[in-house]
Amino acid sequence: MDGPTLPTRRDFPEGFVFGAATSAYQVEGHGFGGAGPTHWDSFAATPGNVPWCRWHAKARSTRP
Repeated sequence: MDGPTLPTRRDFPEGFVFGAATSAYQVEGHGFGGAGPTHWDSFAATPGNVPWCRWHAKARSTRP
């Protein structure tokens, strides 16, 4: 029995653009596994540097 096949370029429509991204805010974390604050934590804590975001405010308030 053959395993699953991987997609090829032909499986996507002409003009399809592949992309990828990551974020220190998502990857580095803070307060997990003994990790201390990151450069982003310091930057984001400075008033006016980052617009208020309801989702992130809720995420911060619900962390253990």
